[in-house]
Order: sequence, then structure tokens, then C-alpha cells
Amino acid sequence: MEQVWRQFKVPEAPPLVPEEAMETLRVAPGFRVELVAAEPLVEDPVAMAWDERGLLYVVEMRGFMPNVDGIGEQEPVGRVVVLEDADADGAMDRSAVYLDGLVSPRAIAAVSGGVLIGEPPNLWLCRSEAEAGGLPRCASRERLLDYGDPDPDLLEHTENGLLWALDNWIYNAKSDRRFRLRRGTEGAFIEVDPTLFRGQWGMAQDDVGRLYYNTNSRYLYADLIPADYALADPEHQPRGGGIGASERLVHDETVYSIRVNPGINRGYVGSMLRGDGRLAVTTSVSGLTVYRGDQFPSTFRGDVFVPEPAGNVVAHFDVAPGSERDGVPTLTAEHRRYGDADWIEREFLASTDERFRPVDAKIGPDGALYVIDMYRGILQHVRYVTTYLREYILEHGLDRPIGMGRIYRVVWEGDADEPAPVRREAPALADATDRIVSLSHPNGWHRDTAQRLLVENELDDADRDALRELARSAADPLARIHALWTLHGRGELDEATTLAAIRDGNPWLVVHGLRAGEETLAGSAAGQAAIGELLDSSSAQVRSQALLTLGAMAPEATWARTALAERVAAHPDDPFHRQVAVAANPGAVGATEAPEPPAAAPAMTAEEAARFNRGRRHYRSCNSCHGNDGRGLEGLGPSLVDSPWVVGSPERLTALVLHGIEGPIEVHGEIWDDLMPGFAADPRLPDTAIAALLTYVRRSWGNAADPVSPELVTAVRERTGDRIHPWTAEELDSAFP
Repeated sequence: MEQVWRQFKVPEAPPLVPEEAMETLRVAPGFRVELVAAEPLVEDPVAMAWDERGLLYVVEMRGFMPNVDGIGEQEPVGRVVVLEDADADGAMDRSAVYLDGLVSPRAIAAVSGGVLIGEPPNLWLCRSEAEAGGLPRCASRERLLDYGDPDPDLLEHTENGLLWALDNWIYNAKSDRRFRLRRGTEGAFIEVDPTLFRGQWGMAQDDVGRLYYNTNSRYLYADLIPADYALADPEHQPRGGGIGASERLVHDETVYSIRVNPGINRGYVGSMLRGDGRLAVTTSVSGLTVYRGDQFPSTFRGDVFVPEPAGNVVAHFDVAPGSERDGVPTLTAEHRRYGDADWIEREFLASTDERFRPVDAKIGPDGALYVIDMYRGILQHVRYVTTYLREYILEHGLDRPIGMGRIYRVVWEGDADEPAPVRREAPALADATDRIVSLSHPNGWHRDTAQRLLVENELDDADRDALRELARSAADPLARIHALWTLHGRGELDEATTLAAIRDGNPWLVVHGLRAGEETLAGSAAGQAAIGELLDSSSAQVRSQALLTLGAMAPEATWARTALAERVAAHPDDPFHRQVAVAANPGAVGATEAPEPPAAAPAMTAEEAARFNRGRRHYRSCNSCHGNDGRGLEGLGPSLVDSPWVVGSPERLTALVLHGIEGPIEVHGEIWDDLMPGFAADPRLPDTAIAALLTYVRRSWGNAADPVSPELVTAVRERTGDRIHPWTAEELDSAFP
């Protein structure tokens, strides 16, 4: 493959000590970057979480790509470490191993008395105890459920995130389910609920609980309304979760780096690099965060920061309310660029060091922006490393060293208009009184943590009364919203508190009163009357939520079904009304009709049917990009349903799966410019397995194409055996007309 990097002046990228690495960083005006931790305190960090004392837990994926061929990555060398800033100067002073012996861990969340750790295929609940030095360690652990996929080849496509959201559910990227941690008489257990499939690496929420996520080639998506309402009737749910769910907020995926970046997986594709060798578009977008702190100026509140480690940058998006569309309030996201002496435009945070790999970002207890830098040369997992990238890595010595890593803090250092705030001490969340007060804290981390602790722990009568009073009458709407969901999570939300919220003038407080109080309002005459009035509110947030609440109540409440039918009949051309009606009741007025069933496919022999059933198991390697229903996932993979690439020539499809394909490729009028790797070298997929997989996709979801035999796969493999690069669409069409 052409060594494109030779046409650019690629600077050397020797490993730098932390002080040298910080000299390569460029940050937006008014901000300063500080070092929080580096090796040996932390190595190969990928995720982090703080507990209520301000201790920082960091997941170390120490087994990731120990060499360019990934040999040894399944060794149990992964760890979780806990870091402490003993003198409160902002830099971590000591580190201790909390739990080791893990294989590719990738997610963590603090819970009362311990932490949750995601290590596919395990979700562990670790209970902590203090060692002699005072830092906690995992004294015991309990496996709660299957988490992600144990297949090491799916490292980039399995569950991660563990975001405890405003509604008390734990959400994950690369997942179509959400969890609630419960504590019963016989110990902890997990409640599992289906939800919209979202994202790839990391999850975040804003102050009002909207979820944000991304994929490796798309900066930003958001749920403008809670997508779970649209999933009430899985047989009739709209594609992608429906209107207002899984909204792509950014359509221009341009990257503004400050160094040449030819060391990417498809650097040989012209559209991936600028003329000067810098990364042109996203290719490895990672864990994002919404700014909900109080250390930056208030104008940054609600903005989103997104790492792009292949471009050695963290991008900044100014998120603001948009216009109403289809009855749902929207958001806009403006990509903020900053001037630089060397480049015309650059990102919020950027480095000239190729080893700067920002893979996750969080807002800390002090309100600053924290960025995890995995700091290594190899970023791409071995399953997807192209020949081009492998040669680049080895020529530039990026396979060594390993075992490094940094955590940075970005702080506002002040200007003439906005001075820097005083750095805060450790959080004060020791008891219920502190926690109830912290529901009014200006930093979202404190509110979230206080809510979680209040939900997880017992309260006395005085604290319950104080919490209920906060929910009913606090001056700050955000404090009341958190108090509502705290009461809901505790099972103590009453009618009077709910009615006080939905009768308030703040639109978001009304929205959350409706959401949290659905069960209470369903049997309340006052609640029913209020919902009827709110359907005609001047606020789009309130109107849309009132309709969703009505739809959620319809299956159980006759009055709600009647009101919904009347509402839909009065708005026959409104797609959002029809969507809610279909989710609530497939027979409701205005519901769309089910599509015509596909033409009957020719019967399979017993041998072909057995092959089809085996293929169902192999398809789990594909559903993370193409979806369980084969209809594709935005930004990840195209639909396989009635696709000419799937139901057309079996030889062409076999060649595609054996050697992969790179875009552009057109499916149902949509252009895809991503790379699908080949499986020819995968020892777990011999010709019999590939035949089973292809038989399954050609005979599922209404597809009616002929099965594929192992003999056909063998013949195509022999015919294309000397191929080492992915196909283009033109090459496939020419080779298999």
C-alpha cells in the first residue's frame, strides 16, 4: 500500500516526560492546563470516576496493544487504581491498586461502599475497605451480570460508560439496555430495562438529563426527548428511536489539529487528510463530556467537549437551544475553533505530540475539565489495523514504549472580564444534611453525587421532610429537579410534590415533574386536568413531554387512551402525535400501518437451516455496527435489509466479507465512507462459519436470497487469496459483475 506519509514532513514523536509533553499542548485563550497525574501513579488510563470523598478511581487498560500485532492483549494485567490529592493542590500525591488481574477493563462508576467496574464479560460490584495507608481497595466483588462481549476482537464494539443519569438509570454506550442498582434483603442486584442503542465510547448528560453520545466518525448525538418513550412498543418503534431521539447535532466532522496526522488507519484515502497532512475528518472520536461545572465562565455551561485522539485534539461545541421541529425543541451545536500562531484554526485543546491520545473527558468535583491521555503510539486495535498503518507504526517506532499515561485538568485562569474562581476543597457529602444541601450546588458533579447517595442510603424522618420541602419550594429549579428524581429513586415521590412541580412556571421543572410523577399523576384527577392544560402550553418542552406522558399512561388508563385518541385525531398530519400514538397503542387513531410482509423465500434444506442457525451466533460480531434488526446504525454501519450488497451476488458478498471494503459505498441512496475490515485471517471464521453467517444475513429481516455454501466460500477465497487490501465498490463490481 502506498506510503502516503512520505509526501509529508512528519515530525519525530519520541516519548516525552510529562513536563515536556505539557509544552506541546495548546489550549484556548483564558485557560491553563495542569498535570493531575502521570506514570508511575497511573498507566494506560481509559476511564475515571470520583467517589464522594474526592478520591479518583482510574481504569488502566494495561493490556491494550502490547505490540503492533496485539499479541498478549488477553493477559490479566488490567487494573483499577485509586488516586489521592493529599495536600489539595490539584496534583495527585499517591496511588494504590484497588483491583488488579483484569482483562481489558473499560468502565467505572462510584456507588455507595464501592465501585462498579466493567470488564467484559463481567460487570463487577466491588465493595471497599481501607488499607493501612488509608486508601481503599476492593475487599470483595460480586458479578452482577453479563457486560459487553468477551470476544477480544470486539474491544471497540462492546458496552462501556456506566453513566448514572438524572433518572437514576445507568446508561452505557454500545448498548441497548439500561441498569438500576438495587439493594434487597439478600444483597445487591441489577434491574435491567431495554433502551435505545446509543454511541460507541462514553456517555454524558446535561443539566436537564438529556443524553449525549457519539461514534468514532461522528462528533455528537443527543436525545432531545427521552428515547425510552418511543420504545414502549418495540414492534412499532420508529427507526432510530423516533423523532427527537438519536439526533445528530454535528454534521460537519472537520478536525483542526496542529500537527500532521498521516498515522491513521486509512491515511492513504485522500479524503482523510488535508493537503498539508493534518487529519481532515473524525476517525476515532471518544468519550465526551458536557460542561456542567462552575470553574469555567457561565457561557460554557452546557457546552460539549469531545476528544479525537487520532487528531491529538479535544474539540469544543457550543450547544444552545434551537428552533422547534415536529413539535420537539431542538439543539444546535457550533464547532468552536481558536486561532493559533502556527495554524489558522485549531481545537480547544491540541498537541504537537503524536502520542497525545485524549480518550475520555469528565467534569470533576472542582468544576474543571479533566482529560485522560492514554499517551501511547498505537491507538488502533489490532482487529482493524490496516497494512498501511502497521508499516507507519513500525517505521516511526510508535509501538514502544508502553505503560505511560497522563491525566490533565483544564482550568479557567481568568481574564479582565471573568476572574478565575478560588479552587475548592474536597467535597462535603458526609451525611444526609450535606447531601440535601448539595442538590443545590452549582456544579453538576455535586448534585449528581448527592442524588445518588440519597437514593442509595437510608434517611430519617427529618431528612425526608427536608428533601420533600426542597422538591416543593427551592428557589433553584435544578435543585428541585434533582430532589424530584431523588424522591422517585427512593420510591417516596407523592402527589402534592408532583403537582407543585407541574404547576410551576419553569418549563424544565414541569417536564421533570411529568416524567418523575407519571405513576402518581395517572390516578390523580388534578394531575389529569393539569396534563390536559399542558398539552397546549406555549413551551415546546412542556407540550412534547405532556404528550409523551399521556402516551405512557395510555396502556393502563382509560382516560389517557381517550385523550390521546382525541389529540391525535385533532392533529392528523403531525408525525410526533402519530409516533406517540403508535408507541402507546398500535391501534390508536393515526397509527401507521405495518409494512407489507416480504415475499416468501424458497424453503431451505435441513442442512441449510442448521447453517442459518449457526450463522445467528456468528452475527453477534456484526450487530454492533449493523444492529440486531439488520437495519444499520447511524454513523456505524449501513442497513443489511434488502441491500443489493447482501441479497445480490453471493460471490461478491463473500469477497466483501473475506477482505473488507472501504468507502465510498452506496446503500439505499445513502453514502458510507467508512472501513469494514475483512475476516479472511480470522481463525474462528473458517469457510463453514462464513457460509453460516452469510446464509443468516441473506435470509433474515425479510431478505429472501439463496443460502451460501461452504464450497462457494472456499472457491472465492482461492480466487482472491492474494488480496491484502480492502476492496473498493468499483473493484468488487468489476471482479464480480
